Amino acid sequence: MSELTIYDSHGNPYGDGGRGRSNDRIEEFFFGGVKLYLDAGSRTELIVFFRARESNVGRAEQFYAVYTTRNTRNLFENFTSELRQRVETEYGMSIETSSDDVRVYESLGGRNDSVPGSEFDHSVVSNLLQSGKRLRFGVSSASGALALCSKYLQGSANRVAIADNTSIDALESCDLAVEVGTHRGLEALGETSRLMDEQRRSMEGQLINEKVTTIKQEVDDLRTKTSKSDEQIRNRLKRQLSIFETPPPPSSTGGRFDALPNLSRPQKLAGGVIVLVVLIALVSVATAGLLGEPTALADALGFSDDANESETALENVTVEGIEIANFDEQQNITLSGGELNVAGETDRDAVRITFSPDGDSGDVNTTSDVGDDNSFDETLSGLEPGSGKLLVEVETDDGEFESEIDKSVTLESESETDAPTLETESVSDESFDDLEEAENAAVALSDGELTVSGTTNQETVTVWFEPENGDTQSNGPVAVENGSFAVTLTDLESGSGVLRVEAGSDDGEFESELNESVTVELEPEPTLETDSVGDESFEELQAAENATVTLSGGELTIEGTTNQETIEVSFESETGDDHTPDPIDVEDGSFDVTLSDLEPGSGELHVKAGSDDGEFESAIDESVTVELEPEPTLENVTVGDKQLDELEENESEDQNVTISDGELTIEGSTNQETVEVSFEPGTGDDPTINSTDVDDGSFTVTLSGLESGSGELLVKTGLDDETDEAEVERRAAIRLESNGSN
Repeated sequence: MSELTIYDSHGNPYGDGGRGRSNDRIEEFFFGGVKLYLDAGSRTELIVFFRARESNVGRAEQFYAVYTTRNTRNLFENFTSELRQRVETEYGMSIETSSDDVRVYESLGGRNDSVPGSEFDHSVVSNLLQSGKRLRFGVSSASGALALCSKYLQGSANRVAIADNTSIDALESCDLAVEVGTHRGLEALGETSRLMDEQRRSMEGQLINEKVTTIKQEVDDLRTKTSKSDEQIRNRLKRQLSIFETPPPPSSTGGRFDALPNLSRPQKLAGGVIVLVVLIALVSVATAGLLGEPTALADALGFSDDANESETALENVTVEGIEIANFDEQQNITLSGGELNVAGETDRDAVRITFSPDGDSGDVNTTSDVGDDNSFDETLSGLEPGSGKLLVEVETDDGEFESEIDKSVTLESESETDAPTLETESVSDESFDDLEEAENAAVALSDGELTVSGTTNQETVTVWFEPENGDTQSNGPVAVENGSFAVTLTDLESGSGVLRVEAGSDDGEFESELNESVTVELEPEPTLETDSVGDESFEELQAAENATVTLSGGELTIEGTTNQETIEVSFESETGDDHTPDPIDVEDGSFDVTLSDLEPGSGELHVKAGSDDGEFESAIDESVTVELEPEPTLENVTVGDKQLDELEENESEDQNVTISDGELTIEGSTNQETVEVSFEPGTGDDPTINSTDVDDGSFTVTLSGLESGSGELLVKTGLDDETDEAEVERRAAIRLESNGSN
């Protein structure tokens, strides 16, 4: 039997009238961008992010579907069918599939991409999962992510997830978590990269041995099962197998738990071994050995006695971007932060780069694997200015670095102090690097001002803001102090434009100028002013400690102003109950939000202003702790032998009320602590007053010393000790008559 529950992005159940319990994990999933989570335990749990809208013109809201079942057959198909039935038929909404963040949902039940990664990659992944490791990968598509998760749900992984951020706490227990983005193939993330490298090294020898054995068997079959001579077989293999050929990419489709065919795309292994290159070379080697040609080993692996061919093992070497055409020529290179970058190309598996300074200081070196494109790019760190020798060596077949294919160059390393630098660090509260990565990112103004900070070794800095519409604002040149600057632009207006920072000098000491720029959307500083909570001032509630607020029929109204687009108000009681209605739109800068079904007691009231559509990225909030009290009541009041309700209704004339021996008894019920009753004679004499404490919600008050005549009866409850004002008052004009009077 399957169960399906729909939650909004805050983890509140949708469509059950608010009766269900909230799900904190859903809210964590939302902030981590989790698109799919699957726990294939004894009872499978599937959680999927989707969007739905109530009408064609309405905004697509964000939801999570939690689906539990014991039947895993056609899991995704059954889930999507039940979800559409619930959302479209029962709720009358339509599921939205046009936005990028629902690509995972859209791919469910369809034919997935091939599983990213090579056959050897997946052997490594399987071994790691079986040993209890938790792995994180990046792939390029939602369909590829689903194919990867489906592959390992067959046995190696019980919990899998696809998310924008796989590092959130809510996914710590996942065996396999996948991010979709600008990744190539199967890209290991974080600690997984180290685990994969270690496991590859331990497994690559086993892989090569297995493949060599298979190749020898295949060659032996060719000799025994065909009429071809050894020479014919050898020539055929040489014509059709080239170590420089690129095999066709793997092709596979897969559903939820469908087994996927083996992949054959060659992948680079630790130590720089290229599986395809090695194996095809070994085909020729094995063939030559079996067919009796001892010199074929060198031919098959591309070696030659020609000394010129050894020179081609290292090509296009650059140092700090400058190509070294003659390795015997001295070259002046400017260090950057004590670092020296060396890049180039080689057909070998690894390179070792060494800088040997003149004098007694020690060598600095590093060893790097060569990429799939035969390139390397490494940086030596911790260098000091001065002359020295740069040595670039390539790895031989036995894992050594031999001098016969070494290349070297003599360098004069210079200090970077003369190199002009500019590092813009922040724009108001935003990181400049983050703004560059984003597209027209938002920056909040503060009273129309924007402060730009950073570092430079130049003498002056000038900052401009060029709006799409309006006049350019600038400040500078501003003198740099101790290598740092903070420049403020004023009188800015909201809107998009280009922010530009330039560093240089007016006196010519620094001839070069540096500049950086970024396009940003300036927004007004977010404001939120909560004016009132019920009948109380929000400021006074904040100033007091756990101040009381009176409910009205279990409701509480919060009013205020903001320049944001939406308002969310919540009340969380000490008992844990959370009252959070959906956010409401702000109209003309004002808001009015009513919380319902509240119970008396202490708790925290939270008011948050912001926007879900990203136009205002910043949010602002206010909170206060209050004590909710029930609305004061004064009911079922009798005055002598009359109901107070009747006396109040007949306002046109005084109503007769009988007193006995000058006494009048008033009874009733209230949720307050005290009641005060008074009778003020129409003659102007002093009123007769008496009060009493309330016992179990009921009260009885007797006025004594009364005389016949007209006057006003006043019943008050909920008295303020300081002002003597009452929360509830009830009045009636009456005429007192003694027993037996006409």
